[in-house]
Amino acid sequence: MWVPLLVYVNKKTKGEHLFQWMKKHMNKSFTNVVIFLIIAYLIIMKIATLREAITWINIIFLQQTPLIILVLLFGFTCCLLAATSIRTISIVNVFLLFFIVLLGFFVSFTNFQFKDYSLLQPVLENGYFPVIKRNFF
Repeated sequence: MWVPLLVYVNKKTKGEHLFQWMKKHMNKSFTNVVIFLIIAYLIIMKIATLREAITWINIIFLQQTPLIILVLLFGFTCCLLAATSIRTISIVNVFLLFFIVLLGFFVSFTNFQFKDYSLLQPVLENGYFPVIKRNFF
């Protein structure tokens, strides 16, 4: 849904930076307010995402690690990557994906002997109605 909007805005601004275009064609105070709101929104999203990621990592993997160390480590890494180019972020993601897949296979194969396939039940074997009835009535 965003791609047509981005293409439209890019064509209208002729590839110029959006904030520079706004400063040329709109009121300066309105442009500053919009820039402030966008930056505030992005900072709030960064804080919320970092908080959720740190909470998840602390609960699942690193229970004994102090939260401040995790926040500093991941916050510094994210800020460092955000200050670089998209190419650097994609290269880091390729390496991360490789290790995540490798560790996923390791966990799968090492836990193979403890798996109980009888616990895998067809959830909707009787259709949607029993699920809806149980949750809403």
